[in-house]
Amino acid sequence: MHALDKDSFIRYVRSQWTPAGYDLSEAGEAPYKEMVKSQSDGFSFGLTVTRGDGGPGHKARVGVWFRPAAKSGIQELAALRTHYQQKLQSHGRGCRIHNCGTEHGSFFLFWETISPLPESSFATWAQMVEELSGLCFDPEALDGLFGA
Repeated sequence: MHALDKDSFIRYVRSQWTPAGYDLSEAGEAPYKEMVKSQSDGFSFGLTVTRGDGGPGHKARVGVWFRPAAKSGIQELAALRTHYQQKLQSHGRGCRIHNCGTEHGSFFLFWETISPLPESSFATWAQMVEELSGLCFDPEALDGLFGA
């Protein structure tokens, strides 16, 4: 297995999303990172992803979290999950949480809109997020990342 760290996963995400026509910001801190009280091994980062003009339905912010196998999981991210599922949605913000378990650990993508999203744009935004998550969690690409 190749060493998996934050920088190698950022490169991986860029290699999956950029060829599909998405523009990515520089990686920074994961959104709402302060809500995660106990962080065991693993890593997190945040990106803004846009397609085309970045108009409604074509821009999202994502918090990427990796938790190694047998160390931790979604329990550490419970406050974060609640924030996305309750507070952001109640303020008219689109949000989705996707995860993928591997033998090396679990990846979590916490997606949100940058601002309240008109209802007419939500389906476009959700489709974009589904496509990005699918590209990130592609089994063959992940095998390449892990050196399988």
